[in-house]
Amino acid sequence: PVNNSGFTSGIAAASVATGIRTATRTGASVPSNWSLIAENIYLPFDDQLRYHPEFEGFKNGTVVRQADIQLLQYPLTYEFPPDVASNDMKLYEKSISGPAMTYGLFAVIYMQQHRQGDNFLELAQAEFNKSYSYLYGDYDSFSEGAGGGGTPHFATGMGAFLQSIVQGWAGVRYSHGALALRPQMPLDGTTNLTIAGIHFHASALTLSILPAHASLALAAGPALRCAYTTPGNETAEKVL
Repeated sequence: PVNNSGFTSGIAAASVATGIRTATRTGASVPSNWSLIAENIYLPFDDQLRYHPEFEGFKNGTVVRQADIQLLQYPLTYEFPPDVASNDMKLYEKSISGPAMTYGLFAVIYMQQHRQGDNFLELAQAEFNKSYSYLYGDYDSFSEGAGGGGTPHFATGMGAFLQSIVQGWAGVRYSHGALALRPQMPLDGTTNLTIAGIHFHASALTLSILPAHASLALAAGPALRCAYTTPGNETAEKVL
């Protein structure tokens, strides 16, 4: 057992905050101290190395079983200063000995950090490629361990791989009643990445990512208003 696990503390705070938002939307009431609790749950932080340790007393370089503290950034959507967000990835990268789900999620997070500059997209591609070592058998199923080891037909690994495409390369995010897309072209020679069936409310969208741009089309359902950035880096709107 450990004290003050970073991810446990993070998801506890997020759960309380979600309860507050839900109560606000539904007209329910929650104890008056919930906001104070959510804002003050202790999250371990190393001021010298500027990263979040796995838990209180954790030694940097200790082997970690799988992605854990990284999940604060995705899917929990915590926002940290750029150097902290980067350190939470890079300081763990060589000490994680994880199952198939780890590298798909690492890819998503590096793609999310790509807008900060540096070489994050190259790092994302490298993590994405690691997922292929977990495929096995005639039907390319995912195993828990590389090369077919561990649990067969490992659903968690499959899910992380799919997320690395939809939430990673396509950049799909649902937040506060809106759908956001931050498409990026893979660096492995892909020339067209098309994702159909992106659902928002009663509508379905098809996203096509091309080398120079991306296009979005309404496939089914009522029209949607879309705000987007033009090749000239200007903001425009259209109705799909």
